[in-house]
Amino acid sequence: MYAIIENGGKQYQVEEGRYFDIDLNQAQPEEKIEFDKVLLVNKDGKIEVGTPYLENYKVVGTVIKNFQGDKVIAYRYRRRKDSHVKKGFRAQHTRVMVEKIIA
Repeated sequence: MYAIIENGGKQYQVEEGRYFDIDLNQAQPEEKIEFDKVLLVNKDGKIEVGTPYLENYKVVGTVIKNFQGDKVIAYRYRRRKDSHVKKGFRAQHTRVMVEKIIA
Protein backbone atom coordinates (compact mmCIF):
# COMPACT_ATOMS: atom_id res chain seq x y z
CA MET A 1 0.00 0.00 0.00
CA TYR A 2 1.35 3.40 -0.91
CA ALA A 3 0.07 6.95 -1.09
CA ILE A 4 1.05 10.16 -2.82
CA ILE A 5 0.90 13.20 -0.55
CA GLU A 6 1.50 16.91 -1.00
CA ASN A 7 3.65 18.96 1.35
CA GLY A 8 5.14 22.38 0.68
CA GLY A 9 4.07 22.40 -2.97
CA LYS A 10 5.86 19.11 -3.66
CA GLN A 11 4.51 15.58 -4.05
CA TYR A 12 5.96 12.53 -2.32
CA GLN A 13 5.25 8.82 -2.73
CA VAL A 14 5.17 7.22 0.73
CA GLU A 15 4.83 3.67 2.03
CA GLU A 16 4.33 2.31 5.53
CA GLY A 17 7.62 1.51 7.26
CA ARG A 18 9.76 3.69 4.96
CA TYR A 19 11.14 7.17 5.45
CA PHE A 20 11.22 10.21 3.18
CA ASP A 21 12.75 13.69 3.33
CA ILE A 22 10.73 16.92 3.22
CA ASP A 23 11.71 20.56 3.48
CA LEU A 24 12.46 21.71 7.03
CA ASN A 25 9.49 21.41 9.37
CA GLN A 26 9.33 22.91 12.87
CA ALA A 27 8.65 19.48 14.41
CA GLN A 28 11.32 18.05 16.71
CA PRO A 29 12.68 14.48 16.58
CA GLU A 30 10.34 11.77 17.97
CA GLU A 31 7.36 14.07 17.38
CA LYS A 32 4.26 12.85 15.49
CA ILE A 33 3.30 14.60 12.26
CA GLU A 34 0.18 14.17 10.10
CA PHE A 35 -0.26 14.79 6.39
CA ASP A 36 -3.89 15.24 5.37
CA LYS A 37 -3.31 16.32 1.75
CA VAL A 38 -3.46 12.82 0.25
CA LEU A 39 -3.72 12.87 -3.55
CA LEU A 40 -3.73 9.15 -4.40
CA VAL A 41 -3.87 5.82 -2.57
CA ASN A 42 -3.01 2.41 -4.04
CA LYS A 43 -4.42 -0.29 -1.78
CA ASP A 44 -3.85 -3.85 -3.06
CA GLY A 45 -4.02 -2.73 -6.70
CA LYS A 46 -7.17 -0.63 -6.16
CA ILE A 47 -6.35 3.01 -6.91
CA GLU A 48 -8.29 5.92 -5.43
CA VAL A 49 -7.63 9.41 -6.79
CA GLY A 50 -8.75 12.59 -5.07
CA THR A 51 -10.19 15.73 -6.65
CA PRO A 52 -7.81 17.28 -5.59
CA TYR A 53 -7.48 15.51 -2.20
CA LEU A 54 -8.95 12.37 -0.65
CA GLU A 55 -11.04 13.47 2.32
CA ASN A 56 -11.05 10.18 4.26
CA TYR A 57 -7.29 9.42 4.21
CA LYS A 58 -4.34 10.73 6.16
CA VAL A 59 -0.71 9.71 6.63
CA VAL A 60 0.82 9.59 10.11
CA GLY A 61 4.56 9.63 10.64
CA THR A 62 7.29 10.31 13.19
CA VAL A 63 10.09 12.81 12.72
CA ILE A 64 13.45 11.02 12.80
CA LYS A 65 15.81 13.99 12.50
CA ASN A 66 16.40 17.43 11.05
CA PHE A 67 19.53 17.72 8.91
CA GLN A 68 21.31 19.66 6.17
CA GLY A 69 21.40 18.35 2.63
CA ASP A 70 24.38 18.17 0.30
CA LYS A 71 26.09 21.41 -0.65
CA VAL A 72 25.07 22.95 -3.96
CA ILE A 73 27.63 25.24 -5.59
CA ALA A 74 26.50 28.18 -7.76
CA TYR A 75 29.43 29.54 -9.76
CA ARG A 76 29.07 32.60 -11.97
CA TYR A 77 31.93 33.46 -14.28
CA ARG A 78 32.47 36.18 -16.89
CA ARG A 79 35.24 35.36 -19.30
CA ARG A 80 38.01 37.91 -19.81
CA LYS A 81 36.49 40.23 -17.17
CA ASP A 82 38.37 38.98 -14.10
CA SER A 83 35.01 38.45 -12.46
CA HIS A 84 33.67 35.33 -10.78
CA VAL A 85 31.36 34.59 -7.85
CA LYS A 86 31.19 31.28 -6.00
CA LYS A 87 28.31 30.68 -3.58
CA GLY A 88 27.40 27.56 -1.64
CA PHE A 89 24.02 26.51 -0.29
CA ARG A 90 22.87 23.65 1.93
CA ALA A 91 19.12 23.09 2.19
CA GLN A 92 17.54 22.09 5.51
CA HIS A 93 15.51 18.85 5.52
CA THR A 94 13.34 16.83 7.89
CA ARG A 95 13.35 13.02 7.70
CA VAL A 96 9.97 11.42 8.45
CA MET A 97 9.27 7.71 9.06
CA VAL A 98 5.78 6.74 7.83
CA GLU A 99 3.95 4.71 10.49
CA LYS A 100 0.58 4.17 8.84
CA ILE A 101 -1.81 5.31 6.17
CA ILE A 102 -5.19 5.77 7.81
CA ALA A 103 -8.47 5.47 5.94
